[in-house]
Amino acid sequence: MKKTRKIAAMIAAMALAATMAAPSVMMSASAATENKVTITDEQGTGQTAYEHKYTVYKIFNGTVNKNAGALEEISFAKENGFDAFLTALKQDQTLGSDFTNATNEAAVAHILSGYANNGDKAKAFAKFVADNSGLVSVAVTSTKSPIALEEDGYYLIIEDTPTGTPTDVGLTSYLLTQYDASEGVDIAAKSSIPSVEKKIKENESYTADDGYGAGYNDTADYCIGDTVPFELIGTLPENIGDYDTYRYIFHDTLGTEFTPNNDIVVTVVNGTDKKVVAAASYSTDAADGDTITVTFDDLLTITDEDGEAITIDADSKIYVNYTAVLNNTAVIGRNGQKNKVYLEYSNNPNQGGDGTSKTPEDQVVAFTYVLDVNKIDSVSKKALDGAQFALYKTVENVDYYAAIDDNGKIVDWIPGSFAEATFTKTDGTSNLYGTSTSDASLTTGSTFRFVGLDDGTYMLKEVVAPEGYNALTDDIKVEIDANTSNGQNEDGDGTELIKLELKVDGASKQVFDASATDDVTTTEINEAEVNAAGLDAGVLSFDVENKSGSTLPSTGGMGTKLFMVGGGLTAALAGVYLVSKKRAKEEE
Repeated sequence: MKKTRKIAAMIAAMALAATMAAPSVMMSASAATENKVTITDEQGTGQTAYEHKYTVYKIFNGTVNKNAGALEEISFAKENGFDAFLTALKQDQTLGSDFTNATNEAAVAHILSGYANNGDKAKAFAKFVADNSGLVSVAVTSTKSPIALEEDGYYLIIEDTPTGTPTDVGLTSYLLTQYDASEGVDIAAKSSIPSVEKKIKENESYTADDGYGAGYNDTADYCIGDTVPFELIGTLPENIGDYDTYRYIFHDTLGTEFTPNNDIVVTVVNGTDKKVVAAASYSTDAADGDTITVTFDDLLTITDEDGEAITIDADSKIYVNYTAVLNNTAVIGRNGQKNKVYLEYSNNPNQGGDGTSKTPEDQVVAFTYVLDVNKIDSVSKKALDGAQFALYKTVENVDYYAAIDDNGKIVDWIPGSFAEATFTKTDGTSNLYGTSTSDASLTTGSTFRFVGLDDGTYMLKEVVAPEGYNALTDDIKVEIDANTSNGQNEDGDGTELIKLELKVDGASKQVFDASATDDVTTTEINEAEVNAAGLDAGVLSFDVENKSGSTLPSTGGMGTKLFMVGGGLTAALAGVYLVSKKRAKEEE
Protein backbone atom coordinates (compact mmCIF):
# COMPACT_ATOMS: atom_id res chain seq x y z
CA MET A 1 0.00 0.00 0.00
CA LYS A 2 2.81 2.39 0.92
CA LYS A 3 4.54 1.53 -2.34
CA THR A 4 1.37 2.35 -4.30
CA ARG A 5 1.04 5.74 -2.57
CA LYS A 6 4.70 6.49 -3.25
CA ILE A 7 4.29 5.74 -6.95
CA ALA A 8 1.17 7.90 -7.08
CA ALA A 9 3.01 10.77 -5.43
CA MET A 10 5.89 10.42 -7.91
CA ILE A 11 3.45 10.50 -10.83
CA ALA A 12 1.77 13.55 -9.39
CA ALA A 13 5.13 15.25 -8.91
CA MET A 14 6.12 14.62 -12.50
CA ALA A 15 2.75 15.76 -13.80
CA LEU A 16 2.55 18.91 -11.73
CA ALA A 17 6.07 19.96 -12.61
CA ALA A 18 4.79 20.76 -16.10
CA THR A 19 1.80 22.81 -15.01
CA MET A 20 2.66 24.62 -11.81
CA ALA A 21 3.56 27.78 -13.66
CA ALA A 22 0.23 28.09 -15.43
CA PRO A 23 -1.41 30.45 -16.15
CA SER A 24 -0.37 34.10 -16.28
CA VAL A 25 2.98 33.68 -14.58
CA MET A 26 6.43 35.09 -15.24
CA MET A 27 9.25 34.33 -12.82
CA SER A 28 12.61 35.99 -12.23
CA ALA A 29 14.98 33.81 -10.24
CA SER A 30 17.69 36.44 -9.88
CA ALA A 31 15.49 38.94 -8.04
CA ALA A 32 13.45 36.50 -5.95
CA THR A 33 13.58 36.64 -2.16
CA GLU A 34 13.49 33.60 0.14
CA ASN A 35 10.04 32.91 1.62
CA LYS A 36 8.52 35.74 -0.43
CA VAL A 37 6.20 35.93 -3.42
CA THR A 38 6.78 39.29 -5.09
CA ILE A 39 4.26 40.63 -7.60
CA THR A 40 6.14 42.77 -10.10
CA ASP A 41 4.78 45.33 -12.58
CA GLU A 42 1.76 45.85 -10.36
CA GLN A 43 0.95 49.25 -11.76
CA GLY A 44 1.15 48.24 -15.39
CA THR A 45 1.63 50.68 -18.24
CA GLY A 46 -0.24 53.92 -17.60
CA GLN A 47 -1.98 52.68 -14.47
CA THR A 48 -2.50 54.71 -11.32
CA ALA A 49 -0.38 53.73 -8.33
CA TYR A 50 -2.35 52.34 -5.40
CA GLU A 51 -1.79 49.68 -2.72
CA HIS A 52 -2.54 46.32 -4.31
CA LYS A 53 -3.64 43.54 -1.97
CA TYR A 54 -3.95 39.81 -2.55
CA THR A 55 -5.54 36.68 -1.12
CA VAL A 56 -3.54 33.46 -1.55
CA TYR A 57 -5.07 29.96 -1.73
CA LYS A 58 -3.06 26.77 -1.40
CA ILE A 59 -4.19 23.89 -3.63
CA PHE A 60 -1.47 21.26 -3.07
CA ASN A 61 1.16 20.64 -0.41
CA GLY A 62 4.54 19.27 -1.43
CA THR A 63 8.28 19.78 -1.54
CA VAL A 64 10.09 21.18 -4.56
CA ASN A 65 12.93 18.98 -5.82
CA LYS A 66 15.49 21.56 -6.92
CA ASN A 67 17.22 19.17 -9.29
CA ALA A 68 14.07 17.92 -11.01
CA GLY A 69 12.13 21.15 -10.65
CA ALA A 70 9.14 19.10 -9.53
CA LEU A 71 6.77 19.30 -6.59
CA GLU A 72 7.07 15.99 -4.75
CA GLU A 73 5.19 14.31 -1.87
CA ILE A 74 2.00 15.96 -3.03
CA SER A 75 -1.17 16.05 -0.97
CA PHE A 76 -4.29 18.14 -1.09
CA ALA A 77 -3.72 21.24 1.03
CA LYS A 78 -7.10 21.27 2.75
CA GLU A 79 -7.28 18.33 5.12
CA ASN A 80 -10.02 15.83 4.15
CA GLY A 81 -11.15 18.19 1.41
CA PHE A 82 -10.03 16.45 -1.77
CA ASP A 83 -13.20 14.41 -2.35
CA ALA A 84 -15.41 17.50 -2.30
CA PHE A 85 -12.94 19.35 -4.54
CA LEU A 86 -12.86 16.47 -7.08
CA THR A 87 -16.65 16.18 -7.09
CA ALA A 88 -17.02 19.88 -7.85
CA LEU A 89 -14.30 19.68 -10.50
CA LYS A 90 -16.12 16.88 -12.30
CA GLN A 91 -19.28 19.01 -12.35
CA ASP A 92 -17.58 22.06 -13.85
CA GLN A 93 -19.15 22.90 -17.22
CA THR A 94 -15.84 23.82 -18.83
CA LEU A 95 -13.45 21.22 -17.45
CA GLY A 96 -15.63 18.53 -15.85
CA SER A 97 -15.46 16.04 -18.73
CA ASP A 98 -11.63 16.02 -18.48
CA PHE A 99 -11.79 14.61 -14.94
CA THR A 100 -14.55 12.02 -15.32
CA ASN A 101 -12.22 9.08 -14.56
CA ALA A 102 -9.96 10.84 -12.03
CA THR A 103 -9.96 9.29 -8.55
CA ASN A 104 -6.96 10.84 -6.74
CA GLU A 105 -4.46 13.71 -6.65
CA ALA A 106 -2.15 11.91 -9.06
CA ALA A 107 -4.86 11.58 -11.68
CA VAL A 108 -5.83 15.25 -11.33
CA ALA A 109 -2.17 16.28 -11.65
CA HIS A 110 -1.72 14.13 -14.73
CA ILE A 111 -4.68 15.81 -16.45
CA LEU A 112 -3.47 19.27 -15.44
CA SER A 113 -0.07 18.50 -16.96
CA GLY A 114 -1.73 18.36 -20.36
CA TYR A 115 -2.91 21.96 -20.12
CA ALA A 116 -0.74 24.58 -21.84
CA ASN A 117 0.69 27.36 -19.73
CA ASN A 118 -1.56 30.39 -20.10
CA GLY A 119 -3.91 28.31 -22.23
CA ASP A 120 -7.68 28.49 -22.02
CA LYS A 121 -7.96 25.33 -19.91
CA ALA A 122 -5.28 26.43 -17.46
CA LYS A 123 -7.15 29.72 -17.05
CA ALA A 124 -10.39 27.83 -16.64
CA PHE A 125 -8.83 25.75 -13.84
CA ALA A 126 -7.68 28.91 -12.07
CA LYS A 127 -11.21 30.31 -12.38
CA PHE A 128 -12.67 27.06 -11.06
CA VAL A 129 -10.47 27.23 -7.97
CA ALA A 130 -11.40 30.88 -7.42
CA ASP A 131 -15.10 30.16 -7.81
CA ASN A 132 -14.78 27.26 -5.32
CA SER A 133 -12.32 28.91 -2.98
CA GLY A 134 -14.18 27.47 0.01
CA LEU A 135 -12.98 24.01 -1.02
CA VAL A 136 -9.27 24.89 -0.84
CA SER A 137 -7.00 26.10 1.94
CA VAL A 138 -6.55 29.82 2.60
CA ALA A 139 -2.87 30.63 3.04
CA VAL A 140 -2.91 34.44 3.38
CA THR A 141 -5.72 36.98 3.26
CA SER A 142 -5.57 40.56 1.97
CA THR A 143 -1.87 41.24 2.05
CA LYS A 144 0.30 43.41 -0.14
CA SER A 145 3.37 42.32 -2.10
CA PRO A 146 5.82 40.88 -1.21
CA ILE A 147 3.71 38.07 0.23
CA ALA A 148 5.25 35.98 3.01
CA LEU A 149 4.92 32.25 2.25
CA GLU A 150 7.11 29.77 4.12
CA GLU A 151 5.91 26.48 2.60
CA ASP A 152 6.43 24.90 -0.81
CA GLY A 153 3.31 24.10 -2.78
CA TYR A 154 0.95 24.99 -5.59
CA TYR A 155 -0.89 28.29 -5.05
CA LEU A 156 -3.55 30.51 -6.60
CA ILE A 157 -3.15 34.27 -6.04
CA ILE A 158 -6.15 36.56 -6.46
CA GLU A 159 -5.98 40.34 -6.34
CA ASP A 160 -8.57 41.88 -4.03
CA THR A 161 -10.87 44.52 -5.50
CA PRO A 162 -9.73 47.85 -4.01
CA THR A 163 -12.16 50.01 -2.10
CA GLY A 164 -12.99 53.12 -4.10
CA THR A 165 -11.23 51.99 -7.27
CA PRO A 166 -8.92 54.76 -8.45
CA THR A 167 -8.68 55.99 -12.01
CA ASP A 168 -6.68 53.86 -14.43
CA VAL A 169 -6.88 50.49 -12.69
CA GLY A 170 -6.85 47.02 -14.17
CA LEU A 171 -6.76 44.11 -11.75
CA THR A 172 -4.38 41.27 -12.51
CA SER A 173 -5.73 38.01 -13.87
CA TYR A 174 -5.54 34.95 -11.60
CA LEU A 175 -1.97 33.84 -10.90
CA LEU A 176 -1.08 30.14 -10.45
CA THR A 177 2.42 29.28 -9.30
CA GLN A 178 4.50 26.35 -8.16
CA TYR A 179 6.44 27.77 -5.24
CA ASP A 180 9.83 26.95 -3.73
CA ALA A 181 9.96 28.78 -0.40
CA SER A 182 13.76 28.44 -0.12
CA GLU A 183 14.16 30.57 -3.23
CA GLY A 184 10.95 32.60 -3.36
CA VAL A 185 9.48 33.74 -6.64
CA ASP A 186 8.82 36.92 -8.59
CA ILE A 187 5.58 36.88 -10.58
CA ALA A 188 4.71 39.53 -13.13
CA ALA A 189 1.19 40.82 -12.67
CA LYS A 190 -0.98 40.22 -15.69
CA SER A 191 -2.92 43.44 -15.75
CA SER A 192 -3.61 45.87 -18.55
CA ILE A 193 -5.88 48.80 -19.24
CA PRO A 194 -7.33 50.34 -22.39
CA SER A 195 -6.74 53.89 -23.58
CA VAL A 196 -8.72 56.53 -25.43
CA GLU A 197 -7.90 59.49 -27.67
CA LYS A 198 -10.08 62.25 -29.01
CA LYS A 199 -9.29 63.82 -32.38
CA ILE A 200 -10.71 66.73 -34.36
CA LYS A 201 -10.62 66.93 -38.15
CA GLU A 202 -8.40 69.74 -39.34
CA ASN A 203 -9.18 69.98 -43.04
CA GLU A 204 -12.49 70.27 -44.84
CA SER A 205 -12.25 67.09 -46.93
CA TYR A 206 -13.79 64.61 -44.55
CA THR A 207 -14.64 60.94 -45.08
CA ALA A 208 -15.19 58.40 -42.33
CA ASP A 209 -12.87 55.95 -44.13
CA ASP A 210 -9.77 58.14 -43.84
CA GLY A 211 -8.50 56.04 -40.93
CA TYR A 212 -6.52 56.80 -37.81
CA GLY A 213 -4.70 60.12 -37.89
CA ALA A 214 -5.67 61.00 -41.46
CA GLY A 215 -6.46 64.69 -41.24
CA TYR A 216 -7.17 64.49 -37.50
CA ASN A 217 -5.29 66.47 -34.89
CA ASP A 218 -5.54 67.67 -31.31
CA THR A 219 -6.27 71.23 -32.43
CA ALA A 220 -8.15 72.79 -35.33
CA ASP A 221 -9.66 76.08 -36.53
CA TYR A 222 -13.24 76.51 -37.73
CA CYS A 223 -15.78 79.15 -38.66
CA ILE A 224 -18.93 79.55 -36.63
CA GLY A 225 -21.55 77.63 -38.57
CA ASP A 226 -19.11 74.99 -39.85
CA THR A 227 -19.74 71.27 -39.44
CA VAL A 228 -16.83 69.83 -37.46
CA PRO A 229 -15.92 66.10 -37.56
CA PHE A 230 -14.72 64.42 -34.34
CA GLU A 231 -13.20 60.99 -33.81
CA LEU A 232 -12.84 58.93 -30.62
CA ILE A 233 -10.38 56.03 -30.67
CA GLY A 234 -10.41 53.36 -27.96
CA THR A 235 -7.94 50.52 -27.47
CA LEU A 236 -8.30 47.30 -25.48
CA PRO A 237 -6.25 45.69 -22.68
CA GLU A 238 -3.72 42.98 -23.44
CA ASN A 239 -5.64 40.54 -21.21
CA ILE A 240 -9.04 41.11 -22.84
CA GLY A 241 -9.16 37.35 -23.46
CA ASP A 242 -9.43 36.77 -19.70
CA TYR A 243 -12.80 38.54 -19.52
CA ASP A 244 -16.16 36.82 -19.89
CA THR A 245 -17.91 40.14 -20.50
CA TYR A 246 -16.47 43.61 -21.04
CA ARG A 247 -18.26 46.87 -20.31
CA TYR A 248 -16.93 49.75 -22.42
CA ILE A 249 -18.29 53.31 -22.37
CA PHE A 250 -17.12 56.49 -24.12
CA HIS A 251 -17.92 59.60 -22.03
CA ASP A 252 -17.47 62.54 -24.39
CA THR A 253 -17.89 66.18 -23.32
CA LEU A 254 -18.62 68.10 -26.48
CA GLY A 255 -19.26 71.50 -24.92
CA THR A 256 -22.20 73.87 -25.37
CA GLU A 257 -20.33 75.70 -28.15
CA PHE A 258 -21.11 72.74 -30.41
CA THR A 259 -24.48 71.45 -31.55
CA PRO A 260 -24.29 67.70 -32.30
CA ASN A 261 -25.75 66.36 -35.53
CA ASN A 262 -26.70 62.98 -34.00
CA ASP A 263 -24.85 61.10 -36.74
CA ILE A 264 -22.73 58.70 -34.66
CA VAL A 265 -21.02 55.84 -36.51
CA VAL A 266 -19.10 53.14 -34.61
CA THR A 267 -16.44 51.05 -36.35
CA VAL A 268 -14.19 48.21 -35.17
CA VAL A 269 -10.81 47.95 -36.89
CA ASN A 270 -8.78 44.76 -36.78
CA GLY A 271 -5.70 45.38 -38.89
CA THR A 272 -7.02 46.21 -42.34
CA ASP A 273 -10.48 44.80 -41.59
CA LYS A 274 -13.14 47.38 -40.77
CA LYS A 275 -16.63 46.56 -39.54
CA VAL A 276 -19.43 49.05 -38.88
CA VAL A 277 -21.08 48.06 -35.62
CA ALA A 278 -24.84 47.46 -35.62
CA ALA A 279 -26.66 50.21 -33.72
CA ALA A 280 -28.36 47.54 -31.59
CA SER A 281 -24.95 46.58 -30.12
CA TYR A 282 -24.61 49.86 -28.23
CA SER A 283 -26.64 52.72 -26.84
CA THR A 284 -26.08 56.48 -27.12
CA ASP A 285 -27.16 59.41 -25.02
CA ALA A 286 -26.83 63.10 -25.91
CA ALA A 287 -29.90 64.27 -24.05
CA ASP A 288 -28.33 67.29 -22.39
CA GLY A 289 -26.60 68.49 -25.57
CA ASP A 290 -23.30 68.86 -23.76
CA THR A 291 -22.12 65.27 -23.37
CA ILE A 292 -22.32 62.21 -25.59
CA THR A 293 -22.07 58.67 -24.25
CA VAL A 294 -21.65 55.51 -26.31
CA THR A 295 -22.22 52.44 -24.13
CA PHE A 296 -21.36 48.81 -24.83
CA ASP A 297 -22.83 46.63 -22.09
CA ASP A 298 -20.70 43.79 -23.44
CA LEU A 299 -18.17 44.65 -26.11
CA LEU A 300 -17.40 40.95 -26.61
CA THR A 301 -20.82 40.20 -28.13
CA ILE A 302 -21.21 43.00 -30.67
CA THR A 303 -22.22 42.37 -34.28
CA ASP A 304 -21.90 44.18 -37.59
CA GLU A 305 -24.76 45.55 -39.68
CA ASP A 306 -25.32 42.10 -41.20
CA GLY A 307 -25.66 40.49 -37.79
CA GLU A 308 -22.26 38.78 -37.96
CA ALA A 309 -20.14 38.61 -34.80
CA ILE A 310 -17.19 41.05 -34.72
CA THR A 311 -13.85 39.79 -33.45
CA ILE A 312 -12.59 41.64 -30.39
CA ASP A 313 -9.03 41.06 -29.21
CA ALA A 314 -6.12 42.99 -27.72
CA ASP A 315 -5.28 44.57 -31.10
CA SER A 316 -8.79 45.77 -31.90
CA LYS A 317 -9.52 49.50 -32.05
CA ILE A 318 -12.95 51.02 -31.52
CA TYR A 319 -13.74 54.20 -33.49
CA VAL A 320 -16.60 56.58 -32.79
CA ASN A 321 -17.12 59.21 -35.49
CA TYR A 322 -19.64 62.05 -35.37
CA THR A 323 -20.02 65.68 -36.40
CA ALA A 324 -21.22 68.83 -34.66
CA VAL A 325 -21.78 72.45 -35.70
CA LEU A 326 -19.73 75.22 -34.08
CA ASN A 327 -22.47 77.59 -32.93
CA ASN A 328 -22.44 81.32 -32.13
CA THR A 329 -21.67 80.78 -28.44
CA ALA A 330 -18.12 79.92 -29.48
CA VAL A 331 -15.22 81.25 -27.40
CA ILE A 332 -12.94 83.47 -29.48
CA GLY A 333 -9.15 83.31 -29.43
CA ARG A 334 -6.67 81.36 -27.38
CA ASN A 335 -9.03 79.79 -24.84
CA GLY A 336 -10.93 78.05 -27.61
CA GLN A 337 -13.45 75.24 -27.29
CA LYS A 338 -12.08 72.48 -25.05
CA ASN A 339 -13.51 69.04 -25.73
CA LYS A 340 -12.71 66.00 -23.56
CA VAL A 341 -13.34 62.27 -23.49
CA TYR A 342 -12.66 59.48 -21.02
CA LEU A 343 -13.30 55.77 -21.22
CA GLU A 344 -15.05 53.71 -18.56
CA TYR A 345 -14.13 50.04 -18.73
CA SER A 346 -14.32 46.70 -16.94
CA ASN A 347 -11.30 46.34 -14.66
CA ASN A 348 -11.64 42.87 -13.12
CA PRO A 349 -11.05 39.90 -15.43
CA ASN A 350 -11.63 37.51 -12.53
CA GLN A 351 -15.28 38.44 -11.96
CA GLY A 352 -16.58 38.19 -15.48
CA GLY A 353 -16.13 41.91 -16.15
CA ASP A 354 -17.82 43.24 -13.03
CA GLY A 355 -16.38 46.46 -11.64
CA THR A 356 -15.23 49.42 -13.72
CA SER A 357 -12.52 52.02 -13.77
CA LYS A 358 -11.82 54.95 -16.08
CA THR A 359 -8.99 56.41 -18.13
CA PRO A 360 -7.68 59.96 -17.79
CA GLU A 361 -9.39 62.53 -20.00
CA ASP A 362 -8.00 63.27 -23.43
CA GLN A 363 -8.63 66.70 -24.91
CA VAL A 364 -8.85 68.57 -28.19
CA VAL A 365 -9.20 72.32 -28.74
CA ALA A 366 -11.05 74.14 -31.53
CA PHE A 367 -10.17 77.76 -32.24
CA THR A 368 -12.01 80.55 -34.03
CA TYR A 369 -11.06 84.18 -34.67
CA VAL A 370 -12.32 87.74 -35.26
CA LEU A 371 -11.69 90.07 -38.20
CA ASP A 372 -12.11 93.83 -37.65
CA VAL A 373 -12.24 96.12 -40.69
CA ASN A 374 -11.56 99.81 -39.94
CA LYS A 375 -12.98 102.25 -42.50
CA ILE A 376 -10.85 105.44 -42.84
CA ASP A 377 -10.28 108.44 -45.11
CA SER A 378 -7.27 107.94 -47.40
CA VAL A 379 -5.84 111.40 -46.63
CA SER A 380 -6.81 112.35 -43.09
CA LYS A 381 -6.90 108.71 -41.83
CA LYS A 382 -10.01 109.61 -39.84
CA ALA A 383 -12.80 107.09 -39.31
CA LEU A 384 -15.61 107.06 -41.84
CA ASP A 385 -19.20 106.06 -41.18
CA GLY A 386 -21.86 104.76 -43.50
CA ALA A 387 -20.02 101.98 -45.33
CA GLN A 388 -21.25 98.42 -45.67
CA PHE A 389 -19.17 95.28 -46.28
CA ALA A 390 -19.88 91.66 -47.17
CA LEU A 391 -17.43 88.87 -46.35
CA TYR A 392 -17.40 85.67 -48.36
CA LYS A 393 -15.35 82.51 -48.79
CA THR A 394 -15.10 80.12 -51.71
CA VAL A 395 -15.52 76.37 -51.16
CA GLU A 396 -15.34 74.03 -54.16
CA ASN A 397 -15.99 76.94 -56.55
CA VAL A 398 -19.06 78.13 -54.64
CA ASP A 399 -19.09 81.48 -52.81
CA TYR A 400 -20.56 81.54 -49.32
CA TYR A 401 -21.49 84.91 -47.77
CA ALA A 402 -21.33 85.46 -44.01
CA ALA A 403 -24.61 86.31 -42.33
CA ILE A 404 -23.98 88.07 -39.01
CA ASP A 405 -25.99 89.26 -36.04
CA ASP A 406 -25.83 92.76 -34.54
CA ASN A 407 -22.65 91.86 -32.64
CA GLY A 408 -20.89 90.66 -35.76
CA LYS A 409 -21.18 86.96 -34.86
CA ILE A 410 -21.59 84.71 -37.86
CA VAL A 411 -24.89 82.85 -37.81
CA ASP A 412 -24.81 81.27 -41.25
CA TRP A 413 -23.00 81.07 -44.59
CA ILE A 414 -25.22 81.77 -47.61
CA PRO A 415 -24.20 80.16 -50.93
CA GLY A 416 -24.43 81.89 -54.33
CA SER A 417 -23.36 85.13 -55.95
CA PHE A 418 -23.83 88.36 -54.03
CA ALA A 419 -26.93 89.15 -56.08
CA GLU A 420 -28.33 85.69 -55.40
CA ALA A 421 -27.37 85.39 -51.74
CA THR A 422 -30.48 86.11 -49.76
CA PHE A 423 -30.95 85.74 -46.06
CA THR A 424 -34.17 85.30 -44.15
CA LYS A 425 -33.87 86.79 -40.68
CA THR A 426 -34.71 84.06 -38.23
CA ASP A 427 -33.98 86.02 -35.06
CA GLY A 428 -34.84 89.52 -36.23
CA THR A 429 -31.28 90.79 -35.79
CA SER A 430 -29.19 89.06 -38.45
CA ASN A 431 -27.71 90.81 -41.47
CA LEU A 432 -26.15 89.57 -44.65
CA TYR A 433 -23.31 92.06 -44.43
CA GLY A 434 -21.59 94.21 -41.83
CA THR A 435 -22.61 97.77 -41.03
CA SER A 436 -21.15 100.33 -38.65
CA THR A 437 -21.73 99.35 -35.05
CA SER A 438 -21.41 101.03 -31.67
CA ASP A 439 -20.35 97.77 -29.98
CA ALA A 440 -18.56 98.80 -26.78
CA SER A 441 -15.72 96.37 -27.55
CA LEU A 442 -14.81 98.36 -30.66
CA THR A 443 -12.68 101.50 -30.58
CA THR A 444 -14.60 103.47 -33.21
CA GLY A 445 -18.04 103.49 -34.73
CA SER A 446 -16.59 102.70 -38.14
CA THR A 447 -15.15 99.28 -37.35
CA PHE A 448 -16.87 96.33 -38.98
CA ARG A 449 -16.61 93.08 -37.01
CA PHE A 450 -16.84 89.51 -38.30
CA VAL A 451 -16.77 87.08 -35.38
CA GLY A 452 -16.04 83.37 -35.72
CA LEU A 453 -13.61 82.78 -38.59
CA ASP A 454 -11.42 79.82 -39.44
CA ASP A 455 -7.90 80.37 -40.67
CA GLY A 456 -8.02 80.55 -44.44
CA THR A 457 -8.73 82.90 -47.32
CA TYR A 458 -11.71 85.28 -47.53
CA MET A 459 -12.83 88.09 -49.82
CA LEU A 460 -14.16 91.41 -48.54
CA LYS A 461 -16.64 93.24 -50.78
CA GLU A 462 -17.52 96.91 -50.21
CA VAL A 463 -21.27 96.98 -50.81
CA VAL A 464 -21.87 100.66 -49.94
CA ALA A 465 -19.20 103.37 -49.73
CA PRO A 466 -19.44 106.29 -47.27
CA GLU A 467 -21.34 109.23 -48.72
CA GLY A 468 -19.06 111.35 -50.91
CA TYR A 469 -16.46 108.60 -51.38
CA ASN A 470 -15.70 106.29 -54.26
CA ALA A 471 -16.58 102.63 -53.68
CA LEU A 472 -13.75 100.13 -54.05
CA THR A 473 -13.66 98.64 -57.53
CA ASP A 474 -11.98 95.39 -56.47
CA ASP A 475 -12.72 92.98 -53.63
CA ILE A 476 -10.02 92.68 -50.97
CA LYS A 477 -8.27 89.34 -50.40
CA VAL A 478 -7.96 88.59 -46.68
CA GLU A 479 -5.89 85.67 -45.35
CA ILE A 480 -5.86 84.47 -41.73
CA ASP A 481 -2.94 82.19 -41.01
CA ALA A 482 -2.96 80.35 -37.66
CA ASN A 483 -0.25 78.01 -36.41
CA THR A 484 -1.31 75.48 -33.79
CA SER A 485 0.54 72.62 -32.16
CA ASN A 486 -0.93 69.15 -32.41
CA GLY A 487 0.95 67.13 -29.78
CA GLN A 488 -1.22 64.57 -28.00
CA ASN A 489 0.12 65.57 -24.59
CA GLU A 490 -0.82 69.22 -24.83
CA ASP A 491 -2.68 70.56 -21.79
CA GLY A 492 -5.42 72.31 -23.73
CA ASP A 493 -4.68 75.58 -21.90
CA GLY A 494 -4.61 77.75 -25.00
CA THR A 495 -0.86 77.61 -25.51
CA GLU A 496 -1.51 75.35 -28.49
CA LEU A 497 -2.27 78.53 -30.45
CA ILE A 498 1.23 79.65 -31.40
CA LYS A 499 0.85 82.26 -34.10
CA LEU A 500 -1.78 84.42 -35.82
CA GLU A 501 -1.05 86.42 -38.95
CA LEU A 502 -3.25 88.61 -41.14
CA LYS A 503 -2.41 89.19 -44.80
CA VAL A 504 -4.29 91.64 -47.00
CA ASP A 505 -3.89 91.29 -50.76
CA GLY A 506 -0.77 89.24 -50.07
CA ALA A 507 0.90 91.74 -47.72
CA SER A 508 1.38 90.92 -44.04
CA LYS A 509 -0.54 93.41 -41.91
CA GLN A 510 -0.51 91.96 -38.39
CA VAL A 511 1.38 89.15 -36.61
CA PHE A 512 1.07 87.72 -33.09
CA ASP A 513 3.83 85.17 -32.57
CA ALA A 514 4.18 83.32 -29.25
CA SER A 515 7.72 82.23 -30.13
CA ALA A 516 8.91 85.85 -29.71
CA THR A 517 8.78 85.69 -25.92
CA ASP A 518 12.41 85.63 -24.75
CA ASP A 519 12.57 87.86 -21.68
CA VAL A 520 15.93 89.43 -22.44
CA THR A 521 15.24 93.11 -23.03
CA THR A 522 12.41 95.46 -22.22
CA THR A 523 11.53 95.61 -25.90
CA GLU A 524 11.24 91.83 -26.11
CA ILE A 525 9.18 91.68 -22.92
CA ASN A 526 6.76 94.22 -24.35
CA GLU A 527 6.62 92.29 -27.59
CA ALA A 528 5.83 89.12 -25.67
CA GLU A 529 2.99 90.86 -23.85
CA VAL A 530 1.56 92.15 -27.12
CA ASN A 531 1.79 88.70 -28.69
CA ALA A 532 0.13 87.03 -25.72
CA ALA A 533 -2.68 89.58 -25.64
CA GLY A 534 -3.23 89.24 -29.38
CA LEU A 535 -3.39 85.45 -29.24
CA ASP A 536 -5.67 85.54 -26.19
CA ALA A 537 -8.15 87.87 -27.91
CA GLY A 538 -7.88 86.24 -31.34
CA VAL A 539 -8.69 89.58 -33.04
CA LEU A 540 -7.00 90.63 -36.29
CA SER A 541 -7.68 94.05 -37.83
CA PHE A 542 -6.70 96.26 -40.76
CA ASP A 543 -7.67 99.59 -42.34
CA VAL A 544 -9.61 100.07 -45.57
CA GLU A 545 -9.16 103.51 -47.14
CA ASN A 546 -11.64 105.39 -49.30
CA LYS A 547 -10.92 108.34 -51.57
CA SER A 548 -13.38 111.17 -52.00
CA GLY A 549 -14.80 111.17 -55.54
CA SER A 550 -17.43 113.92 -56.04
CA THR A 551 -17.33 116.47 -59.00
CA LEU A 552 -16.97 119.97 -57.46
CA PRO A 553 -19.05 123.00 -58.70
CA SER A 554 -17.53 126.34 -60.09
CA THR A 555 -18.57 130.02 -60.82
CA GLY A 556 -17.48 132.88 -63.38
CA GLY A 557 -19.24 132.11 -66.64
CA MET A 558 -18.43 129.69 -69.33
CA GLY A 559 -14.69 130.17 -69.15
CA THR A 560 -11.92 131.25 -71.60
CA LYS A 561 -11.99 128.09 -73.63
CA LEU A 562 -15.45 128.83 -74.90
CA PHE A 563 -14.46 132.44 -75.88
CA MET A 564 -11.39 131.20 -77.69
CA VAL A 565 -13.40 128.67 -79.60
CA GLY A 566 -16.05 131.32 -80.46
CA GLY A 567 -13.41 133.88 -81.56
CA GLY A 568 -11.69 131.41 -83.80
CA LEU A 569 -14.95 130.47 -85.43
CA THR A 570 -15.81 134.20 -86.09
CA ALA A 571 -12.39 134.81 -87.67
CA ALA A 572 -12.80 131.85 -89.92
CA LEU A 573 -16.20 132.99 -91.11
CA ALA A 574 -14.83 136.52 -91.80
CA GLY A 575 -12.03 135.02 -93.90
CA VAL A 576 -14.52 133.07 -95.96
CA TYR A 577 -16.55 136.22 -96.58
CA LEU A 578 -13.54 138.27 -97.77
CA VAL A 579 -12.35 135.57 -100.16
CA SER A 580 -15.83 135.21 -101.61
CA LYS A 581 -16.17 138.98 -102.13
CA LYS A 582 -12.78 139.29 -103.93
CA ARG A 583 -13.67 136.51 -106.37
CA ALA A 584 -16.93 138.27 -107.21
CA LYS A 585 -15.12 141.51 -108.20
CA GLU A 586 -12.67 139.67 -110.42
CA GLU A 587 -15.53 138.06 -112.30
CA GLU A 588 -17.02 141.48 -113.09
